[in-house]
Amino acid sequence: MVTPRRRVAHSAAGMERYDCAGATPTCVAVVGDGIWVGFADGRVRVVPGGDDIDAVGASVSCMATWADRVAVGDASGHVAMFRDAQLVDRRRLSSTSITAMAFSVMPLGNWEVAAASGNVLTLFAGAVRPRLQIRFDRTISGVACADHRLYVTVVDSPVITVVANGEKVGEIVAGSPITALCGGPVAPGMNLAVACRDGSLYAVKGDGEQAKVGEVDLPVTAVSAACGRAVACIGHFNGVKVAVDGKVVDPEPGADEWAHCLHAAGPAIAWATYDDEICLRRVALPDMDIGMAVS
Repeated sequence: MVTPRRRVAHSAAGMERYDCAGATPTCVAVVGDGIWVGFADGRVRVVPGGDDIDAVGASVSCMATWADRVAVGDASGHVAMFRDAQLVDRRRLSSTSITAMAFSVMPLGNWEVAAASGNVLTLFAGAVRPRLQIRFDRTISGVACADHRLYVTVVDSPVITVVANGEKVGEIVAGSPITALCGGPVAPGMNLAVACRDGSLYAVKGDGEQAKVGEVDLPVTAVSAACGRAVACIGHFNGVKVAVDGKVVDPEPGADEWAHCLHAAGPAIAWATYDDEICLRRVALPDMDIGMAVS
């Protein structure tokens, strides 16, 4: 059994760390007050203080969350659905790894979860409902849900494809290849946060209207939106910092490990280090229109 041991870092921000005792974390997700951690051996665990949840099969590759619901994808093409940390459904969607997912509390037509594998996006809901597959011309890199629509990106492309009721209905073009996106209140009337390889962060409307809300000098690897703000996690070797309007204002002392498999949910940011530790930090965003968290 994997038993992450808690170790609270001595830092001004009170960052919490959990030692995975040699197990290799491959995916993390902030859910409520805890962190769901997926491991290379297919196990899933909630920290702090949780027990192992039912194994999903192969190495955990991605997660999607909504309230007490969590969807977990693995490298063998399976998706496991949990509610209140209890397994409620498990199915195989593909022969290859699940690489991105989006979860909506309101069904997208007859579907409420979207899972990407290779260049195929699969929409599905309960076990008795049919699934729908949509193909793209490249490998899918990101999926987000906002305003009851899906927004899908592919590798090395600035284009977001809009999907509604199971059909492609439009495209939105950013200024640089898109590296991360998520649904959530970013700015008034804008419920999609989009981050780009050049370090730009945009708030986007479903009709394609865009507003640039920040820029840093690093590629963005994860983005979250809550409380009318965009929170971006930018891949960097200096751990976690806080930035506003693209400027670092709150360096995190001592957080100098390489970080991977980042996840941000509102002001909470979780990530894994290559020393097999899980880190959690809750960011106090300044009283400004836009806040970003940089890692």
